[in-house]
Amino acid sequence: MSRIYRILCKNIQLIRCHQLSTNIKRWKSPVKAYQELLDKRPMLTNTIIGGFFMFAGDMTQQLYFNSAIKWKEVAAFTSIGIIFGPAGVTWYRYLDIWFPGTATRQILKKLVCDEVAWGPLFAATTFYVLPLVETQNHEKALSE
Repeated sequence: MSRIYRILCKNIQLIRCHQLSTNIKRWKSPVKAYQELLDKRPMLTNTIIGGFFMFAGDMTQQLYFNSAIKWKEVAAFTSIGIIFGPAGVTWYRYLDIWFPGTATRQILKKLVCDEVAWGPLFAATTFYVLPLVETQNHEKALSE
C-alpha cells in the first residue's frame, strides 16, 4: 500500500509541475501586457501610468531630499499625472491626425508642435497647481 501511495503522490507532483510550467508559458512579458492595455484601453492605461509616475517621482524626490513627506505635494503631483494622462492621449491623437505618417519631416513637425504647445502648457499647469495646493491662494500661486 505504501508503494502505491508513493507512486500516486509522485504522479500528482508531476501533474502539478506540468500545469505550473504550462501556466508560466502562457504568461506575457510586462511590455507585451502593457502594449495590449494601451491598444485596448489607452485612456485608462495612460491615466494610471501618468498618476503612478508623477506619484513615484515626487515620492522619490521627497524621500531623498526631505525628512518628512508633504502629502499635499504628493497628491498635487499625482493629480497632475492623472489629468495629463488622458489629455496626453488626446493631444497625441490629434498630432497623428494633423501630421500623419512616420517620415522624418512629419515626426519633426510633431516634435516642434509638442515642444511649442504641450510642453509650456504642462509646465505652466504644474507651476500653478503646486503653489495653489500648498497655499490655497490663487494670487500667490499666480505670482510664483
